[in-house]
Amino acid sequence: MSSGLETGQLGLAPGVTLTRLPFGGTVLVAAVTLAVAECGERDAMRLDLLLSQGHTAHPDLRAFAGELIQSGWLIVAGDERGADR
Repeated sequence: MSSGLETGQLGLAPGVTLTRLPFGGTVLVAAVTLAVAECGERDAMRLDLLLSQGHTAHPDLRAFAGELIQSGWLIVAGDERGADR
């Protein structure tokens, strides 16, 4: 069974907003729960790479993407489940 990460098609979960910070970080906010996740500069760059290119070939990026999917911040394209944080 495929996790969907093999295709590399990732997106923000429904109701999640991404805001880039002036110092280079990123904040994710879940509209329904008002949960907040702040990413430092390194994680913000990795998140940008995942969202723009869907690149999960590198084990570090694959693990990072898996964590974000598991915690409900990202979804695999075509996965219409809501964000339940």
